Amino acid sequence: MKTKQINVRSPFAKKAVIATLVLISLIGIAGSVQAQNGGTVVSTVDGVEITIAPSTLTLDVDSGEWVTVHTNIGYYTEYDPDVVLQLNGVDVAWTKLDNRGNLVAKFTQAEIIAIIDTEAIENGEATLVLTGGTIYGLFSAEDTIRVITSGK
Repeated sequence: MKTKQINVRSPFAKKAVIATLVLISLIGIAGSVQAQNGGTVVSTVDGVEITIAPSTLTLDVDSGEWVTVHTNIGYYTEYDPDVVLQLNGVDVAWTKLDNRGNLVAKFTQAEIIAIIDTEAIENGEATLVLTGGTIYGLFSAEDTIRVITSGK
């Protein structure tokens, strides 16, 4: 039986090895999170990370049209578009890929502001949870942002 040796010095081989290692690291132990709408999302994928922009949301001033969620999920290699992406129960408006090929999700800012509860406003921060699917299963990931009013 012949084996083929891969030159890991080539840019393509390095990317293939890195992508394989990333895919392996995304497979994880199942966990459970409480969804904003009262349902339960069973997370079968660990290692999903998100960053939400803006990091400070001013509730009573129109500071933009979108709340953007950046992920470490490969748009074409891992993201499952058949599973609805939600941020605290709000459906995604649209998605795209960033310059690294990762999923970026856009949510209407007014819809996100509408789900920020009184306790979060009093505490000055809100934890937002992104739920969705990859080719490996369902995931949930969270990020905490500041929430303020223009008077603060």
